[in-house]
Amino acid sequence: MTRNLVTIRTYPAGNPATAIPYELRSHAAGPPPPFASGNTDANGQFAYQANLSPGPFFWKATDSGPTPPVVRQGSTRSCDSGGGFSLAEVPIGLRAMGQAGVVRNYLNGLLVSAGAGINFNVATGAALLLGLPAVVYTAITNLACVSSRDATNPRACYVVVQARGAGDALEGEITLFDVCGAAAASPTLPNLAASQTEALWQEPLASFRLPPTGGGSVLTNVVDVRRYLLTKNPQVPLVARRLSQTPVTCSNTTTGDDVTWDDGSTALTLVNGVTYDVVSSVTLALKAAAGQTISVAPYINGAANIAPFLGTTTSADFVTVTTTHTLAVVGTGAPMTCSARVKVNGGTGSYLTGTLLLTATPRR
Repeated sequence: MTRNLVTIRTYPAGNPATAIPYELRSHAAGPPPPFASGNTDANGQFAYQANLSPGPFFWKATDSGPTPPVVRQGSTRSCDSGGGFSLAEVPIGLRAMGQAGVVRNYLNGLLVSAGAGINFNVATGAALLLGLPAVVYTAITNLACVSSRDATNPRACYVVVQARGAGDALEGEITLFDVCGAAAASPTLPNLAASQTEALWQEPLASFRLPPTGGGSVLTNVVDVRRYLLTKNPQVPLVARRLSQTPVTCSNTTTGDDVTWDDGSTALTLVNGVTYDVVSSVTLALKAAAGQTISVAPYINGAANIAPFLGTTTSADFVTVTTTHTLAVVGTGAPMTCSARVKVNGGTGSYLTGTLLLTATPRR
């Protein structure tokens, strides 16, 4: 967001110069066309205010009343003192709130939703990136995706707010657009690590699926991935239950059979870029075939991250086995699979009722 109010006065009387033409141009290289123009109002003033920021720009107004005409100019690159400090120090001070993130509980928090067609909406709100404020005062509706669509495969994308940092020719420019990964039958999100530096920062607000031109006419799978400044990200708890009284038979596979939970969710969704300590605790009633060992192990973020199996040799009836697993996970904003597996070392076994408790605690 940028807001500038400029007052033009007559020369030499100092009265408001009304109906004076003005224009605003970017400091970008080359002779860019004006992105705003008009005439001063009855108070000799004009204001420029827009969602986000065009980066450094200058204004020029021409008062043709005197002879010769008087030309007034100013630039946002001209920083004066703001009391006991320089205005150039403001972004440095704002960095104390964090490197990047959304301002919690301000307006509507920059929430992203699917728009009509291949477009998305961004609600009002604010973020800070590299100490630069990014403010949306008026909700953005049906902003067109800039990423191209593949003919046959979808693409996984982020909606990002981007800021250009110190040293860039357009330092202070803040924009909103989409960034997509490669098209594929099962697409993956792009890696933003290279676009999160002191010179350029892309902060994701949401992820979504961009359909191919050969199928689909709207954005799908919109997932909120906003990170927040200052306040601690919330703890994420989940509970799944086995309520059925019908025994489930499991085999002597080396990897085990997935437990079928019939109540509650086992898919954790963690804030993108935030590191969580995830604890999984599983309790199941297990029964082994005579002379065999049956065991259970929880897993977090896919079965590749599975705990050691804990088992029992009791075969007369069902016995309860409880085991836990902990894992540090960096959130992606997308659901991740957690569950448990049961296996028997020979013959068959079965499991009955039980619970799976998941708690993800953020480190910040």
